Amino acid sequence: MGAQGGAAVSMSVYIANPVSVSPNNKFQVGIFADNNGVPGALVAASAAQAIAGDNWNVTPINAQLQANATYWLGYNTNGTSSTNNNVAYSSGSVGQTYWMSSTFGSFPSAFSSSSGSSSATQMSIFVSFIPSGVVTPPAAGSASLSWTPPITNTDGSQLLDLSSYRISYGTSSGAYTSSADVTNASAVSHIISNLPTGKTYFFAIQAINSSGVASEYSLEDSKFIP
Repeated sequence: MGAQGGAAVSMSVYIANPVSVSPNNKFQVGIFADNNGVPGALVAASAAQAIAGDNWNVTPINAQLQANATYWLGYNTNGTSSTNNNVAYSSGSVGQTYWMSSTFGSFPSAFSSSSGSSSATQMSIFVSFIPSGVVTPPAAGSASLSWTPPITNTDGSQLLDLSSYRISYGTSSGAYTSSADVTNASAVSHIISNLPTGKTYFFAIQAINSSGVASEYSLEDSKFIP
């Protein structure tokens, strides 16, 4: 977490095919507190729901998260095989991901590090978060943009290493003279501030992977700043 606490309202996880047939096609997610660098006590868990294979699966969750604290995101499934119902992943760092055996249907009250193992993987899972406190609407001279996270590369393969976004903008369509980097890969919105008034601005977004490779520009949007 950053310097501001708030409420977790949903979690998203990319689950790859193959998916087991019903009733073994369910998943649930949870949030664990940190315990000296490993998952600790359970903070919140979602209800179980059916999996949509090769897709982002979004489920509601309700948790109050503290500022300047570390949390772990958990995933559980009732697949009939170790090759089914798996979260998409890419290479990561040792200790970045932990796993343990758990009965499906409810997460344990605490993650037992003694029964879990770490692996060098980076999972496609994130939490959507609303900061606490008063939310101030964008001021005059500002533009609020939102987007849907990409899930595939240009060749159709799964996008597993999304790193950041770049918003490019200017006062002529297709000619962008300024940009703003959004370094949080989980972000789905951003506010561009301090725009001189009396002009129309054109905006386009690029997704950037961990190697620094940027996507093509998104469809362009525009806003007049009165």
